[in-house]
Amino acid sequence: MSHNEVSLPGDWAATAAPDNISDRLQREAELLLGGTAQGVKDATINAVQHPGDTAAKIAVSAMLGAGLALSQGRAGFLRETAQMAGVALTAAFSVDALNRIGTVGHSMADTWRSDKNFAHNKEVVASTLGSFIFDSALMSTSGIAGIKLARTPAVYMGAHHTLDTLRGSPMAAQHQALQAEMLAYHPGTAYHQDRVGELSLLVAKDMHLPPASVETAYVAGTYHDTGKMRTPLEILDFPGKLNAEQRVIMDRHATETGIILRERVQYPERLADVPTVAERHHERLDGQGTPNHLPASELPVETRINTVADVFDVLSHQRSYKQPTPIGEILDVFQSGRGTSFDPVVVDSFMNQRADKVLGLMLSDGGIKPNVEVLSPFKKMTIGELLQAAAARVGAGLGNVSPTAVERFNNYYGAASNRHRLTEAHI
Repeated sequence: MSHNEVSLPGDWAATAAPDNISDRLQREAELLLGGTAQGVKDATINAVQHPGDTAAKIAVSAMLGAGLALSQGRAGFLRETAQMAGVALTAAFSVDALNRIGTVGHSMADTWRSDKNFAHNKEVVASTLGSFIFDSALMSTSGIAGIKLARTPAVYMGAHHTLDTLRGSPMAAQHQALQAEMLAYHPGTAYHQDRVGELSLLVAKDMHLPPASVETAYVAGTYHDTGKMRTPLEILDFPGKLNAEQRVIMDRHATETGIILRERVQYPERLADVPTVAERHHERLDGQGTPNHLPASELPVETRINTVADVFDVLSHQRSYKQPTPIGEILDVFQSGRGTSFDPVVVDSFMNQRADKVLGLMLSDGGIKPNVEVLSPFKKMTIGELLQAAAARVGAGLGNVSPTAVERFNNYYGAASNRHRLTEAHI
């Protein structure tokens, strides 16, 4: 040892160069970020290596999310159970998160004081925080997917139908009884109601309404003319224009629809508005509708959808007093009625529907729909595009509508006799 070098005792040597703030912060960052990244990586590898456990987590989370979504708007035990489950899950998650944060906090405090246990503390962070983040992301994503899935109209309506059956709800049987009575009393109205329900469902889904509203529009459309069971047949089948006295009797059917649905169907809470929606389908946005001249503010969106679907189906089918309306006149009715009789948003949504979907109902007769071969050429165009081309409002062959498609449609639509041959030949 040279005379310029000085030997220090061991303890003095250990404390001669203490950690500065920069070193400690760097160590903490490496601990937190590196440990978390390693934990997420390890959890991912574990999930891949144990697909059964991962699938179980995903399934449970998705089912919980779907259950919470389906319980929304329902009264009684189911909703209360879902709410309690949600509270319990939130509480458990919060307690677990606090415990994990506490554990990570202790490791970070120890690392701040010294790097002696750095490797151990990094493992603690990896197993505590990294895996927690992975599981939270996995289960949250699965839960959200379950909620989204349950809120799609098909799943929502199917699940609620099953729940209604399990709960012993009489609604389905009551609806079937009304359908059977209408079919026996006036088959044309029965088939018309079915088509209006289907058209309303297409539009309500396209407008991205909440699933309960989609179901309401569908059910109300399917039973909107139930009150016609109390309208004399000689008026329903009158071959010409109704006189003033007959018109008063006919106009009562909307009110009678609401009365019958309230008297004879026990609707669950999610469908409580069906009678009101159905009985207002002849009201107008400008307050000039029937029977009560209601203002636009009292016409729910489901009613506005039913109105467009109802008018389109009436115009495009044969009645006792008319043949199917020419396409140009149908377009004129909706164009002139925008903002007065019809909600423009609903009209636009209707006209933007895929042509084959609407034609399956528009060209049906007596409940019999054209087959896939008839409809498939119209898949790549909207019903609005097709009707405009068929009415020669735009050049046939422009855009998605070919001259062949226009010719086929005109041949299919034609007169009522042609429509009968279409459905006879293409079942």
